[in-house]
Amino acid sequence: DTPLADRMPPTALTCYVCGQKYLTGKSLDIHTKSCRRRFEQREAKRPPNRRRLLLEEHELPEDATCLEEYYQEQAVAAKTFSELPRDAFDEGASAAPSRAAPIPIQQFTGELVPCEFCKRTFTPDRLATHQK
Repeated sequence: DTPLADRMPPTALTCYVCGQKYLTGKSLDIHTKSCRRRFEQREAKRPPNRRRLLLEEHELPEDATCLEEYYQEQAVAAKTFSELPRDAFDEGASAAPSRAAPIPIQQFTGELVPCEFCKRTFTPDRLATHQK
């Protein structure tokens, strides 16, 4: 038996969709169900050609911490890639992003700002409305 002060806090479990942390598997399971549902509802509001797939946890690349972050990085990479001059690549070079499991994603033209409370990202004009 070790003194209470020497004990390490429990390792937090992370939601693979949004990246939020939870201390128990039960609370993570409850959250993940609603988080997946919210993701699908958000995507259903987007135009069909801009919808993103709800990947399963095992489908995420190993270096991705969560699905939202993965898609945000993909959008930044697509924007950066589209801004490169055409002669930036040699004829034999691959123009595909280096991430595993390429996912079709449309170019994002704005800047996203994370909410300081829930960590979701919004365009600057929508963040103020969200935080009310």
